[in-house]
Amino acid sequence: PNEGVGSRIMLTSQRENVALFTIGIKSHVCYLNGLARNDAWNLFCKKAFQQFSGGRPKGLEVLTRELAEKCRGLPLALIALAGVMSSKRFEREWRMTCNSLSSELSGTDEPLLKTMTNILWLGFSDLPYPLKRCFLYCCLFSEDYWIIPERELGSGLQRDLLER
Repeated sequence: PNEGVGSRIMLTSQRENVALFTIGIKSHVCYLNGLARNDAWNLFCKKAFQQFSGGRPKGLEVLTRELAEKCRGLPLALIALAGVMSSKRFEREWRMTCNSLSSELSGTDEPLLKTMTNILWLGFSDLPYPLKRCFLYCCLFSEDYWIIPERELGSGLQRDLLER
């Protein structure tokens, strides 16, 4: 980059050694922190209870705080987990999910990566079977690939999956 005209290259990474790698160019590493505890809880509640007309149910406050804590302030994790929890109506379902995450997140050497992986996996595993198949089918294509249903979907079953 030509610093005289203000050009920049921005690289994002979860690994510090990648961020610190230079190729003879002046660099600056910006460390991003997760959301503050209260902000994380508010974001989680906004997504998890958006369809509740009465706001946050009082009986779920302790579990809500515990689940929000497990996301370690990561906005993507908060939104993904809250989206899963928004479909759960009973305290028993919330407690089962909370206990499941507790056991899966213990004893890891890369806690943030493990947290994100487990929370996103929970979102996937909570999908109905036909949507899982559709999701996995779409994963066969590269990120910028244009999926043309008439060409790519030979069978009626695959077409039905995408229409759902």
